[in-house]
Parts: sequence; C-alpha cells; structure tokens
Amino acid sequence: MNKKDVFLRKNTTTAVERQAHQRSEFDVKLLRRTFVRTIAARKQEAFDMLISKCLPKDRRSFNWLLLSCVAMLAAAGCSTRATSNPSPSLTPAAATAVEEGVRGLMRTVATDVSQHGPLAWRNYFDPGPSFFMAVNGRMAFPTGAAASEGTEAFAKTIQHIELAWGDVRVDPLTPEFAMVAAPWREVQVDTAGHRVDESGFFSAITEYRGGRWQFRDAHWSSALTGIRGF
Repeated sequence: MNKKDVFLRKNTTTAVERQAHQRSEFDVKLLRRTFVRTIAARKQEAFDMLISKCLPKDRRSFNWLLLSCVAMLAAAGCSTRATSNPSPSLTPAAATAVEEGVRGLMRTVATDVSQHGPLAWRNYFDPGPSFFMAVNGRMAFPTGAAASEGTEAFAKTIQHIELAWGDVRVDPLTPEFAMVAAPWREVQVDTAGHRVDESGFFSAITEYRGGRWQFRDAHWSSALTGIRGF
C-alpha cells in the first residue's frame, strides 16, 4: 500500500469516527429532548386530568374555588410566619407580667366580693358601652351602665356571699389585653336567710386601663345538675 492510500484511509477513518461522534452527540441530545418532552407531556396530562376532575364547570364556582385556594395559601403563609416569628408586641417578660397582673385581679375580686358583697364587682367592670356580660348563654348586661345597675339591684337581695375560683387560666394577648377563665364556686345567703351553693365556669376579656386591670366583658355559666365543680 502506497503512502497515498494510507493517507486516504486514515482521513476516511477519521471522518467516519467524527461522524460517529457527532451522531452520538446528536442521539444523546435527541434522547434528552425526547425524555423532557415525554415527562412534560405526562405532567400536562396529569394536570389536565386534575383540572377536569376538580374544577367546577360554571364560572361562579371556579371563581369561588380560586378565591378559596388563595385564602388557604395566604393563611398557610401567615401561620408559618406566626409560628417562626413571635409577635414583637408581647415579649416573654411582658407575657409574664400580664399573667401575674390578671391573676392578681382574680384574687382581689374574690377577696373583695366575699368581704364587701356584690357591689364590689362594680370596681372591676368597664363602666363604658364596650362592656357586656352574658349568663348561661343569654345577655344579662349589654353595657357597663346596665351591669352597674343590675349589680346594685342584686346586692339588695343578698345578705352574705362568698366567691372562690378554681384553677385560673390566663392567656396574654397583648400588653393591655388578656383572656382569663376559671371554674367558680359561690355561696349566697339572701336577706331571708336562704342559702344557695352554686358552681360553674367564668371567662372574660381583661383590659389594663388607668393603671389597673379590669373586665372588659364576661360570661358566667352554671354547672348542670349532677355535675360536680372544682
């Protein structure tokens, strides 16, 4: 074989190898594009199937569903932020101070009412229109003024009263507001000497105003017959 034949064969082999390499690269790219398109098509089919099954046909329902999804996503985002970032308005030290203040209010109320009678309640009710009190699921006093008048009328029928709280629970909300709840037990002796022993559950929103804690609203419920209190 002469030098010319060797040169031609070598160049031919190199060209064939280059074409094979190029074809290999092309096959890989083609395979990759085919794979991506197949996955995308399957995802689209799955999405279309989900949409066809989940979305309602009429536009009004679609708008409602869309708004619901947005609301759920917003709520999830808010929940995540609330869990990861505690409210800067109420530090642990402030929460402790609020809890101690509200517990002090409850102790003072029980002592004051037991020593001075029902009229002592008026010192701890918000006297303004924001106050209200419900008893056993019914509105008893719609305003602070109505609570004051009602307490005064009730006090005229009572000769002696004793109030005691059970396990007091305080939920600090802000530096000025807190939720408080506790089981209660009360002994009432009316002006005719009749004694009544009652128990139930008390809950209220307390507010720090004018340098002291007071009840912004309250709810009393009496225990059902046969159910023991604390």
